[in-house]
Amino acid sequence: MKQYILLSGADYKGEGVTFRVLCDNRRKQLTQAGAPGTPLKFTTFDLQAGHVAVTKVTFNGGRRVETTTSEQLFSKVTPASFETRAAPGRPVRRRFKNGRTGVMSITDVYEAIQKIGAKEADTLAEFSVFSHGWEDGPILVNSDDDRTSRLIIRDGVVGPPREEDITVPAGMRDPDDKDARPALDFIAPCMDEGKIALFRKAFAKDGRIWLWGCAHRQELDQILSKIERNPAYRTTSVPDDTPFTFTNFTDPEVTYLQWFLRPVLGAFPDPRAITVKFKHLRYFLCLANQSTYAAAIATAAQVPVFAAPMGTGAIYEGPGKLMAVDPAHARHVALYRSHLGFTFDPEGHGYARFPPGFTCAKPQP
Repeated sequence: MKQYILLSGADYKGEGVTFRVLCDNRRKQLTQAGAPGTPLKFTTFDLQAGHVAVTKVTFNGGRRVETTTSEQLFSKVTPASFETRAAPGRPVRRRFKNGRTGVMSITDVYEAIQKIGAKEADTLAEFSVFSHGWEDGPILVNSDDDRTSRLIIRDGVVGPPREEDITVPAGMRDPDDKDARPALDFIAPCMDEGKIALFRKAFAKDGRIWLWGCAHRQELDQILSKIERNPAYRTTSVPDDTPFTFTNFTDPEVTYLQWFLRPVLGAFPDPRAITVKFKHLRYFLCLANQSTYAAAIATAAQVPVFAAPMGTGAIYEGPGKLMAVDPAHARHVALYRSHLGFTFDPEGHGYARFPPGFTCAKPQP
């Protein structure tokens, strides 16, 4: 038997997107591609509806038979689940309210994968997430890891409930936070050594993970564009020590670049006239991708992950189809392919392959 876990996030932006449809499209695609006679099991976690659906594909006398059961295991996510506010360092957007109990979390799906590892090891062929996204992984509801959890407390049988905020201890997941957190998800207490072992055991030898959302950090998109427009840039070979001079970086771009390169190059003497060798630009781009959720879950699961490379977005391919890296970022994809040696998904959607143990070779100054 081959198993597949499909997770659909909520349309927190209110754009009318139904990620569950994309999960169903993927299930149908994988069913059609399956080897005749091989039983398949699809578990679809629909976060917005709170449903978990199990579709089994079996064969009776050579005839394919599909059966689906669905359970309402979690609370629904509705427009009332959101409020308009800003998080530190991020723009004002619709954000998930604190205190929404019973809503599905990414951790619930991790637990489902661990159960497969415990009872049906080596059967999980794919874990796919259809949602909005950023470098820290799938944005399932756009919740905050604000280290504060809101409790609803009732004093006695009668009387209105009251709300109380408590501080979440360091290292633990914020119960109000339903989104992926690479700095917390794959270490204790969320995943200790035993849970990591089960997580890995679930996946088949040829298993994989797909993150179908964006990784479109604006600063990196702009830096990539400025590298590509620099007179020193070539689409094929650029010698390591080729200097690139930039006089058009914004303050956020300088801060972001220096965050990764300061340990190698120190502080930039003049942020308005930065000269960086191409080998250091490549190292910066590698480190930015190494810091992502895609790289973290690839190492945790010990299977390859297909995800948008940093600085690129994802689009919807159309009715009956899936998602793909935005063709508007084709030059970024070409740079990653030609100058960093990235490989991309075999299905042609434009997602980069993040291997387990993603590393970056540190260049000399």
